[in-house]
Amino acid sequence: MAASAIAAMAMMSLGALGGALVLLTGTEATIAATYRDSVQAQHAAEALLEATLLELAEADWTAVAAGVERGTAGSAPPFVLEAEDGGWQLYANGSLPELVPGADAGGAISHIYGVVWVQEEQPAAEMLRLRAAAYGLRRVRRTVEVAIARGDEGIRVLWWGEAN
Repeated sequence: MAASAIAAMAMMSLGALGGALVLLTGTEATIAATYRDSVQAQHAAEALLEATLLELAEADWTAVAAGVERGTAGSAPPFVLEAEDGGWQLYANGSLPELVPGADAGGAISHIYGVVWVQEEQPAAEMLRLRAAAYGLRRVRRTVEVAIARGDEGIRVLWWGEAN
């Protein structure tokens, strides 16, 4: 009788240990996938800014800052088009393949959506701030900002960094 009680307790302990290992393995897989999606979104936000800089080289910055001239308007879901405070104007939105020329339309990044906002930094100096946000799976959002100015030889990047 005592032996069967000890065996039952040992089996329950091993079952609990096995269940904990299964839970731990699932958690590790989720953490790794979220990290992967976060890195993809970070690179996507930077690619969005690069593509936008190419578009802005020939654009009328006054019209862009006023929201009159816009870039690509794609198929971004409504939650991506959330309003930005502080005078930001929507410039471009859509899936990454819609916004970045040469992006793989059917590959690993086709699920990433992006939005680019623009804000006039200093009207007289022709300076703009750009904010690109990329949205991936698992509620991942990465945002990058850049300040640019028109120079004699094209666009000059004043600073570039990750935003909140």
